[in-house]
Amino acid sequence: MADPATPRMARLDAVRVLARPDALDALPARPDAIALRLADDDLLLIGPPADTPQPDDPDAVVERDTGFAVLRLDASEAARVLTRHADWPLPVERPALVLGPVAGIPCRILLRPDDALLVVHAGLAFELERRLP
Repeated sequence: MADPATPRMARLDAVRVLARPDALDALPARPDAIALRLADDDLLLIGPPADTPQPDDPDAVVERDTGFAVLRLDASEAARVLTRHADWPLPVERPALVLGPVAGIPCRILLRPDDALLVVHAGLAFELERRLP
């Protein structure tokens, strides 16, 4: 039986948008989704948004993506976990998106004023959970 204090990851239901950087830059902000810019030409919208975005790029790829998992931690728990399991400096300013290993697992971390989202490939979610307590 799992320890109730063990952080639990949840599979993300998201939309992945691959397009030219300028086309992604021009997409309107979405209040119904959290936008993570994974690379210049790669955007992950966690939500999923009510409407599929349509970037101004004829070669854009816009698809549902369920290949990631997320762990949401409040600010104090995030500070505890990241101080213990990330051996690299965290940015002071929020919001910030950083990439780095947490407990040896590659993570994308969205640091916000009141919480943090740790995003990992779904296949690594169980291992991250196991390493965090």
